[in-house]
Amino acid sequence: MGERSVFSFGSSDCLTVGTARRPGTLLGTGLATYPVGPGLWVTLAGTAAGGWALDWFASLVRHDRVDPWASLFDLTATPPPALLVLPYLAGSGTLDNDPRARGALLGLTLETTTAQVARAFVEASGYELAKIRAALAERGIAGTDVYAAGGGSANHSALQARADAAGLRLRAVTTEASSRGAALLAAAGVGVHDGVGALPAPPVLHDAEPEPEYAAWYTRQRETFGSLYPLLRTVNASFTALEEIA
Repeated sequence: MGERSVFSFGSSDCLTVGTARRPGTLLGTGLATYPVGPGLWVTLAGTAAGGWALDWFASLVRHDRVDPWASLFDLTATPPPALLVLPYLAGSGTLDNDPRARGALLGLTLETTTAQVARAFVEASGYELAKIRAALAERGIAGTDVYAAGGGSANHSALQARADAAGLRLRAVTTEASSRGAALLAAAGVGVHDGVGALPAPPVLHDAEPEPEYAAWYTRQRETFGSLYPLLRTVNASFTALEEIA
């Protein structure tokens, strides 16, 4: 089960997976699933602070807020860093379902550069995507290609970093995917298309394939990323307790 997936890189990151029937193994997971039409359900999961985390970092380093993607998040010359960001700046992702979770940046040394930290923030959404896909696969929802939408999909080097981190091919489509989707649903509603199942796939602007030379590196990083939230849960609880004292 699992026919088409879209990962939206916006203020929040969200994976939407379409299936022909309602998934029956989601009870207790926090994953939400909804009927769209006959023979089509969508299941959603993501992270509240996706693009927001990048905006926060750009503001923190006082980078150009007009277009930080043009320079701060141009990762062409930045190899994978031995860093990990847990991007839970507004609570955890859907899977952990913890509004009190905190973000974290691990692996800092005196040699760490701004460019490396910027790449680590971008990679975080790729690691979270892989975590979500693995959880869905365990429940019989196997994904195919992932279409990438939203403003964050337009930056080629950032999309490549996310594809490497996720270990998945990401297929960038128009940044106006929401408008296109609304228009197609309206067209289906008035009979131009024979239902939502007959709607055309979005045109692909460019693909980002995981780089084979970094495969072992990112496999290790994904494993470590998956362990971060449980390891830091006690620390997060301590911070919450401090706020209650104050």
